[in-house]
Amino acid sequence: MLSFKTFIAEAAATRKKKKPFDGKAYDAMQKAKYGSSMAKAAADALAAAQKRRAAAPSKKPFPWFANKSMMTAGWWHPTKEWFTFHGGGGTEGNGYHITQMVRNLSKFGISEAELLKAAEEEAKRNFWDNERRAEKGYNVVDGKKVIDMIKREEIDNSFPVIYLAYDRGWLRVYGGKFHTGSMGGTLDGDKRSIKAAIREIEREAEAAGLDDFRVDVTQRGKDPNDVKIMSLASKFRRDGYMQS
Repeated sequence: MLSFKTFIAEAAATRKKKKPFDGKAYDAMQKAKYGSSMAKAAADALAAAQKRRAAAPSKKPFPWFANKSMMTAGWWHPTKEWFTFHGGGGTEGNGYHITQMVRNLSKFGISEAELLKAAEEEAKRNFWDNERRAEKGYNVVDGKKVIDMIKREEIDNSFPVIYLAYDRGWLRVYGGKFHTGSMGGTLDGDKRSIKAAIREIEREAEAAGLDDFRVDVTQRGKDPNDVKIMSLASKFRRDGYMQS
């Protein structure tokens, strides 16, 4: 049986014989074992990030406060490129919001088939009184007729048609000066897009040093009767809406 002193001496000798940890050798071994796969994963992640950045549109803010003499009509989207136009009816003008939508379906990601289906839904409204038209021998209003009337600026609004844009996150908007003299924006469409637009408007107001501005909101649901109209003329009201 070993004495305690002998045991300690042998243990100490064993520790002396053990080689110290070689960090460089360990790193070299880990690099050889995992380096190529990790490097490939990092390169793939970087390439994917660069591809996403390249695909993302360079989106500038809407001119909410640019025009100090009148309002600017346009269509706005949280991620896609917005555009403006000179509003007004008549064959000489650029039409209404719905006119711009129907004339530029590809911008909104709407197909001709979807437009026709929505226009046919519009044609079924009692407003057109198709039964009486048929009785009197007049041409009834069908989907194709509705689309034609929109393009000729004879219809300035149709919920079934314009909801196609709302459903994709688009807002009917105005920026610039209101009749009351205050500056801000008018937003009409889906709640999530309205909130995104308010964030952009507040950033632009802060950058321009504007405290007195208002945002008028018309929030839409799938049902044409699901409408909420609000005037957010203060930071308190806007914060309340953003938290709702």
